[in-house]
Amino acid sequence: MVTRKTALVTGGARGIGRACARALATAGYDIAIVDLLLPEMEHTARDIALRRLGKPDDIAQVVVFLATSEPCFITGQTFTVDGFQFNC
Repeated sequence: MVTRKTALVTGGARGIGRACARALATAGYDIAIVDLLLPEMEHTARDIALRRLGKPDDIAQVVVFLATSEPCFITGQTFTVDGFQFNC
């Protein structure tokens, strides 16, 4: 049973997106924030529990891998893309 939850919050730099990111982090979710306003997005990240910003390439590398024929024998898996920082 997987108990870890992740939320992707778009527009998380301010307003409703920021409030949602903070509320979900408080509820125990790992948060991935996406926004064009980098300084404000970093400020939101500092406010949430994990204090980490991922980069688009962090996710893109996994997507590219899964889109190739390389993982042809992988089925029914959950991939955590968090830099292993939060598994310590």
